[in-house]
Amino acid sequence: MLTRTCKVRLAVDEETERKLFRLGDIFAKCWNEVNYLRRQQFLNEVGVDFRLTEKIVYYKYKSVLKVNAQQVARKNAEAWKSFFKNLKLKKEGKLPSFIIPKPLGYKKNREKNKRQPFLLIRCDRYEIKDGYIYLKDFKLKLRYKGRIHLRGKQGRLEIHYDEVRRRGYAHIPFKVEEKIVRNDWRKVPLTPLGNKRAGIDLEVNNLFAVFVEDGTTFLVSGRPLKAEAFYWRKKIAEAQLEGDMERVRKYYVIWRSRWEHYVRSNLRELFEKLYLSGVSKVKVGYPKYIAKEPNKNAKVSFKITNLWSYRKIHQWIKDLCEEYGMEYIPVEERYTSKICPLCGEVHENGRKCRGLFVCPVKKKAMNADLVGAFNILHNGESPQGDSPNGRKTAPLTLLPALTGALALQGWEEVRCTTS
Repeated sequence: MLTRTCKVRLAVDEETERKLFRLGDIFAKCWNEVNYLRRQQFLNEVGVDFRLTEKIVYYKYKSVLKVNAQQVARKNAEAWKSFFKNLKLKKEGKLPSFIIPKPLGYKKNREKNKRQPFLLIRCDRYEIKDGYIYLKDFKLKLRYKGRIHLRGKQGRLEIHYDEVRRRGYAHIPFKVEEKIVRNDWRKVPLTPLGNKRAGIDLEVNNLFAVFVEDGTTFLVSGRPLKAEAFYWRKKIAEAQLEGDMERVRKYYVIWRSRWEHYVRSNLRELFEKLYLSGVSKVKVGYPKYIAKEPNKNAKVSFKITNLWSYRKIHQWIKDLCEEYGMEYIPVEERYTSKICPLCGEVHENGRKCRGLFVCPVKKKAMNADLVGAFNILHNGESPQGDSPNGRKTAPLTLLPALTGALALQGWEEVRCTTS
């Protein structure tokens, strides 16, 4: 069963908004108190007693928060258990050196020195009907804007206030049975229409390069994201120069929301095509810890951090694989940009210029991103090809697919200009 969250914007009147802020402050106070008790137990090395601390805050706040006080303690316990799990992995040496698990913090805005309000409502203590969310324990009726695009068993409701956008948002989790796609409801997860495999290479100029084993290829441009990034970086720099941190935060939120919309909408369209093509297994290149590699200049570091948030993209790909019934396989990217699909050899200087990979043995030119996607698809395997060494080689019949948008016929001289 898929678990997904639907996010909608609250559109309430001023009186209801004031009530929500007062209530949210009490929820934050409850969270901070139970968190303080557990932090003290942890720091004093007496062992965290989740049941005892839950009882203490529940009986203190149940007159105001009702059964939802219990949900605050339990959500806090979930976060503490996640911390203990990471702590154990760290002691066993299974986490990288730059990841240091830390105890939970408090719901507090340190710049404004006040608590961060939020609401946590048990799954059976609210109802969604006719464009409103009804909070049964607090007799509140919240109008929302947006569409509930999921159907299924609803989970614990969370309401948060975005201080940059100055709006409240409701996060409604579902155990999804159906979702709406292009105004039609369909059951999820889907059953694949075939058993083909596809390799996906994440890049910057071409955001996604996809190679399906039948020779079908897809290229999704990442250039609009680069244009957006340079534009918003300039706007943010101007605001920083004026010392207006509120504008800086606002610009950054707008930029990241536009980035996310572009990536997710293109991913959705791509997976719809892969599903209709009969793909059932997706291999995705994972450049592990690339952001931590030394000796990067500022431009490369900016691209990796802001244009190539591969961890987020991998999570979205994984979610889409679950939805479309496909198997998700992360693949190490080592040498995938240097191994020639035609002869199977490693060409250190195969990438002659941006977007172009040339095989000096077969004397063929190919799209460099599609070469990476092909090698990711056949990572650890030896597909049958026309090369005698049998190493990760493709038949020459797949050459038109590997060339992608290039118009090279046979062997032509490749000229690269440097500035």
